[in-house]
Amino acid sequence: LEVNDALTEMTSVYESRALPTVDEIREVLLRNDSYGVLREAMLPGLMLDEWEAKKEEEGEEEEEEKDRPRRRFTPARAMGRFAETIVRVDRVQKVVKGGVITRYRALVVVGNLMGAGGYAFGKGASPQDAVARASQAAKRDLHFFDRFMDTALTHDVRGKHNNCTVDIFATPPGAGPKGGKLGRAILTQLGFSSFTIASHGRRTPASYVYATFNALNTLRSVEDIARSRGRRILEIDHALRWDRKVTTMRTEPLKNPPVDALKAHVDASTELPPSGVATRLDGKR
Repeated sequence: LEVNDALTEMTSVYESRALPTVDEIREVLLRNDSYGVLREAMLPGLMLDEWEAKKEEEGEEEEEEKDRPRRRFTPARAMGRFAETIVRVDRVQKVVKGGVITRYRALVVVGNLMGAGGYAFGKGASPQDAVARASQAAKRDLHFFDRFMDTALTHDVRGKHNNCTVDIFATPPGAGPKGGKLGRAILTQLGFSSFTIASHGRRTPASYVYATFNALNTLRSVEDIARSRGRRILEIDHALRWDRKVTTMRTEPLKNPPVDALKAHVDASTELPPSGVATRLDGKR
């Protein structure tokens, strides 16, 4: 009897702590999605396709697997409209037993002016067909980059492909783009408006595009840098005001420093230094 009672108690505890099902999680997420962000993202496993929704509403029995439409992988989509830059269009030929097959190959770079873009090659029977296929392939393989104040780079980056090296230097927001025509076109349609780009070595169009995206893939945001160094993010005005307070305390030590005035400019988690001691922004003395 004692064993049965213990088993019954354990079973009741397990049932009371049962994890929610997938349908319950989906229902809660969609109920809280007031702005339609999850519905627009179309995350796999979260949204029901039209075939499943129709079957669920009508309550019909499951059909055979052969009648079910095949699902397609939907990659992450970027917001906004895309701009295209046709880097180069070449005519290629293939010699076969019956003659020569002539086709066209295009290199296209796309961007949405908000930090997302990609590049790809495309082939077709005409230049227009090749450009269209390259654009579709580039939109299926997007790269996402973090921008400083939505205009500039956080730090200098360098990318290399074969013998081509591309250096992108960070400039203050509002400085404007500087560099070659192709580099300015690529970075501008990715959403960068303040930078300096320079290249060295054998600068073929394909190598230049590859090296540029390799350089941008090494770009880190301010949050990533602060997290890797274990530091907090301070605004420039905040840091300057704190530096002035520290300098005043170092040059003219006060017997009774205005603690209330310092607390207005220092984060609550920062320990206030004693009078006459200089303290750096990272907390070291």
